[in-house]
Amino acid sequence: MNDHIAILDKEGIIRAVNNAPRKRLSRCNGVQNPNMIRPGVSYLDVCSQLMNGPEGSVQAAIKGILSVIKRKKRSFLLEYECAVPPEERWFQMRVMSLKGSGGGTVVVCTDITWRKRNEEVIRTVRDVTDARRAEIALRESEERYRSLVTATAQMVWKTNIQGEIVEDIPTWRDFTGQSEQEIRGCGWADALHPGDRRRTEEIWSHAVKTCTLYETEYRVRRRDGEYRYFSVRGVPVLKKDGSIREWVGTCRDITDRKLAEEKLRESDLALRISQRDLRRLAGRLLMAEEEERRRVARELHDDFTQRLAALAIETGKFKKNLSAKCPDMVPEIDTLKEQIVNLSAALHHLSRDLHPSIIDDLGMAKAIESECTRFAQQEGMDVSFMTRGVPNKVNKEVSVPLYRIVQEALRNVVKHAQTRKARVSLIGSTRVLRLYIEDEGIGFDPKFIKARKGLGIASMKERVRLLRGAISVESSSGRGTMVLVEVPLKRRIL
Repeated sequence: MNDHIAILDKEGIIRAVNNAPRKRLSRCNGVQNPNMIRPGVSYLDVCSQLMNGPEGSVQAAIKGILSVIKRKKRSFLLEYECAVPPEERWFQMRVMSLKGSGGGTVVVCTDITWRKRNEEVIRTVRDVTDARRAEIALRESEERYRSLVTATAQMVWKTNIQGEIVEDIPTWRDFTGQSEQEIRGCGWADALHPGDRRRTEEIWSHAVKTCTLYETEYRVRRRDGEYRYFSVRGVPVLKKDGSIREWVGTCRDITDRKLAEEKLRESDLALRISQRDLRRLAGRLLMAEEEERRRVARELHDDFTQRLAALAIETGKFKKNLSAKCPDMVPEIDTLKEQIVNLSAALHHLSRDLHPSIIDDLGMAKAIESECTRFAQQEGMDVSFMTRGVPNKVNKEVSVPLYRIVQEALRNVVKHAQTRKARVSLIGSTRVLRLYIEDEGIGFDPKFIKARKGLGIASMKERVRLLRGAISVESSSGRGTMVLVEVPLKRRIL
C-alpha cells in the first residue's frame, strides 16, 4: 500500500500509523526524521512541519482535521503541493470520522503527482487546440471580411488609432483613381470636394479624440472628375481593456438618393408656392365677394327699398282718394300695401344679410349683438352675448370676417347641436380679439370633422387665416362644442 494512514483519537493524537508510506511521505515533504510521525504525537503538529507548501494549505489542513475531530463535518478533502527538490509532488489528504462509540478519526495521504502531471498535459493540449482553432477561425473571418469587401457595393475602410489610413483600400482607389501611396495617412481627403473637406476633417478629428461614432456625408471626386455623394459611417474597435485598437467603417454612394431628394424639395417648394398663390387667390375672392355684397346691399337699401317706400306712400294716397268713390276696393288696396311693406322688409333683411351696415354705423360689437338677437328671434333660441374690452373702432377687414364666423357658427348650432341655447363672447385687448361661440348640444368627435358636410369649418378657417389668426374647435360627445377664434388687431391682409 502506497497511502499513508494515521488513526487519531478525539484529541488529534496519533494512535496508529503505517511505517513504509510514512518514510516516503516524510522524504517527499522534506522531513529528514520520519520518526516524528509516530503514535503519541499530535497530528496537528505533524501537519505544521510535514506540509512543505503554501502557508494557506497548512492552515486549511489543520482547520479541516479539527472540523472532523469535533464532528462538525463527517469528512474533509484537501489537495496540496510539496515543493521539495529535485521535483515537486502533489498529495491528497482525506480525513474521515470513525464510526462507533470510541470515536476517532482516520487520515489518509495519497501521492497524486502522476494524476496532476497528466492533468497538466491535458490542459496544455487543450490550450494548444483552442489556440489553433482560434487561429483558424480568425483566418476564416479575415477571408470572409475580404470577400465581403470585394462583393459589397460599399467601400469598407480601416484606420489606425490616430485615424490614419495604413492599409490599402482598393475600392477607394478604383473609384477616385488615387494610388495606394496617395491615400495613406490623410491623403484620401484630397479626393473630397473642397467645400466638404474642412467640415469632414473637423467631424473626423472630433470622433477620433472622443472615441465616438463617426457619421457624415460628403462629395467624392470620381476618376472621371464627377463628384458623387457618399454617406460615411465609422466606429472604433476596442480592446478588452476598453482602449481603441483601430477604426472601421463604410462609404456608401447616395447620389441617386440625393438627386431624388433635391427633386422632391423642388416639387415641395413648387407645391408650397402654388398653395400660397391659391390661398392668396382665395383671400382676394373672399374680399371681392364681400365688396360685391356691400355694393349689392347698398343698391337694395338705397334704391329698391326707397322705391318701395314711395310706392307704399302712393298706395296710401290712392286708397284715400278711392275710398269715397269705390269703398269695395279699399280691402284690396290694403292687401296690396301690406305686400309692398312685406317686400320692403324682405329686401331690408336681404340687404342686411349681404352686408351688415350696422358694422359701419355702430361698430362690430353692436353688430354681433344685433345678429345674436335677430337669430334668437328667428330660430326661437336663447342666444346670450357678452363683450368686454373690445375697442370702439375695429377695422372692417377684421370685423366683417368675425361677424360672418358668428353667423356660420350659429347656423351650425341649429343644424347639428340639437340644443336651443348658445353663448357668444367677444373679449378684446390692445393686440388680440378672442371670439367664443359655445353651445350645450350633443357635440361630436373632432377627428371626423372633415366627414361632416355643411359645417362650414373650412370657410371659417380661411377667414381666420386671412386675418393671420388661429381657430380651434373643441368638442366631445354629449358635452357640447366651443369654437375659439383669436385674431391680432394689427395685421396685413393678403
